[in-house]
Amino acid sequence: MMFALMTAILAAITPLTDDQRTAIDTAVDDRDHRDSAFVSLLETAHTWTPGPGSAAVRLDVDVTALLADPDAHRGVVHRIEGVLQDSELLPEPYANVAVWYLRLDSGEPVAVYVTDRVALPDDGERVEVFARFYKRLGGTDRRGQSSSWAAFIGNHPVMLPGPTGTTIRTPVIVTGAVAVMFVVFGALLVLARRSHAAQAGSRPGGGTTDRDWDGDDPSLPDDPAEALAVLRARAKEDGHDAGH
Repeated sequence: MMFALMTAILAAITPLTDDQRTAIDTAVDDRDHRDSAFVSLLETAHTWTPGPGSAAVRLDVDVTALLADPDAHRGVVHRIEGVLQDSELLPEPYANVAVWYLRLDSGEPVAVYVTDRVALPDDGERVEVFARFYKRLGGTDRRGQSSSWAAFIGNHPVMLPGPTGTTIRTPVIVTGAVAVMFVVFGALLVLARRSHAAQAGSRPGGGTTDRDWDGDDPSLPDDPAEALAVLRARAKEDGHDAGH
């Protein structure tokens, strides 16, 4: 499967030492995090700093490949983006480490151990984080069923706009609502004018023209100057009729 590489620009990711590489290779899949590989990856993630870096980063997270052959991908840096489903702080001696359960856009869940984080974000937050692949993590999901996750260890996560892009779409939705409101208002105004015209034409004991209606004259032009010219012409016409 094809994958993309990039230069990490959000965190300066330090390379693994020989000792750390040796320790990572001892990771035991389908178990919890309590092994020497976990400690080594935490140590290297703790040294990462925000800012430009030069580490090669895999952009796609191929969960199927990671779970099928963890040894082939252990320690590889990934850019992970997903929606936070759940999070919790680990007990001592890892009280400054939290595990975040993210759901990728593909729908697949992953677990990311984030170091140097004490405050937990809200569920539903969209997150981007750079992290090294740790192992295939075994455990029990919320339904009590055995499950496996691709587990990573990283640092310096970034909170992104909402999972469905509501921050971007909101102005478009508001503009559309305002446009609809104006259209409805215009339609109601036209109906109201027609209703008044019909009532004036059928009013008993009075005139039968729109000019007898005490209110806005629906026959007048919308332009003020043109409307004034029409009124003046009517006044002259009425004066001429009265003289005869």
